[in-house]
Amino acid sequence: MAKRRGKRSRRQRRKLNPHRKIQQVIEGADFINSMPDEILNHILSFIPIDLAIRTSVLSRRWRHAWCELPCLHLRTTAKGIDQTLLSYRRLKIMSFELCVTHKVTESQFNSWVEFAMSRYVGELSLTGLFFDYETYGFPDCFYLSSSLRQLNLVDFDMLPGCTVSWNFLRRLTLSSCSLYDESIANILSGSPNLETLQLFYCGGLLKRLDLSKSPSLRALEIYGWSKRSGQMEIVAPHIHYLNLKNSDVAPCTLVDVSSLADAILCIGLNSIARLLQNSPGLKKLEVHATYVSYIKDADLDEYLRISQGLDSDTCWRSKHEVFPTTSRMYSMSDCNDAKMKLLGSFLRLVLRNAKRLEKIVVWLGDSYFSDEQMERLLMVGTLSPNNNVSIEFK
Repeated sequence: MAKRRGKRSRRQRRKLNPHRKIQQVIEGADFINSMPDEILNHILSFIPIDLAIRTSVLSRRWRHAWCELPCLHLRTTAKGIDQTLLSYRRLKIMSFELCVTHKVTESQFNSWVEFAMSRYVGELSLTGLFFDYETYGFPDCFYLSSSLRQLNLVDFDMLPGCTVSWNFLRRLTLSSCSLYDESIANILSGSPNLETLQLFYCGGLLKRLDLSKSPSLRALEIYGWSKRSGQMEIVAPHIHYLNLKNSDVAPCTLVDVSSLADAILCIGLNSIARLLQNSPGLKKLEVHATYVSYIKDADLDEYLRISQGLDSDTCWRSKHEVFPTTSRMYSMSDCNDAKMKLLGSFLRLVLRNAKRLEKIVVWLGDSYFSDEQMERLLMVGTLSPNNNVSIEFK
């Protein structure tokens, strides 16, 4: 009995010993301090830069640890950016992201861009919300880089003042930027290894997106191209993946997408028809239907008018009324059987015009069909001339 009490008292003393707890904390800190610089930098890269800078007070080892981070993501004032870059010591930056939260001058922004380019940045992301981007021009060093792999620009007027040389650029993302035929041609010719091009809510005077001289380009994504910028022709014979969403009335004409294998569309009806005509190798198609109230009879007439070479009687507004008028669509909105028949008609239309299609993905949204109705929809694929197509409903 006495032995048990002795053991229990030793356990209690061990638990209550504050010096032991302090020693454990010190040992833990020593373990962190003993880690290699590569691991320490990797850990710090997961926290915001302002928090990483605060770790400099922990010990002498940590004082300059953040200065060697491979990634710099700055979202602060001009003063904060200048102070951070002044102390930064790494000679090569893997990723540099800059978003200014207050108004800055052109010379200030130029100095930050020049800093990133001088450190052979691999991934660069710039946001130009807080100065007059319509009159801003990037310094020439920005367009002459042998290190850039990924580039993401938000709110800039793309007007290169020199010949672009981005020989190793793989991915280019432009958001809310102003684009022009000559500038895009310059950028594309200077990016021979470009694989992915993303244009999100851009405008300008771009009339023709010619990707025929970009043999490495495999993916094209365009969101929100506005009709205020005018109709745009897309020539992309090498792309395998196309994603077009949220466009206004007939803004895009698909001239050549002959290598296309996978497409996601939320666009005008005429563009879908063009896609089916000009994509003999299409293997997968996703179609997202827009809200009924957005499709007006006048818009449908405009689709048919500009779709030269398409027979409107046999394409969209057929004798069998594959696509009903807006008034009929409202009356059908609460009738599942009518919606099912409409969807079946659309699927048959797609299957007739895409000979090599392998898969169709249909997003039903809030629509609900019974098991029997789903079986009837799935039967469409087996009854069509191209009965090797799989149909998936989501």
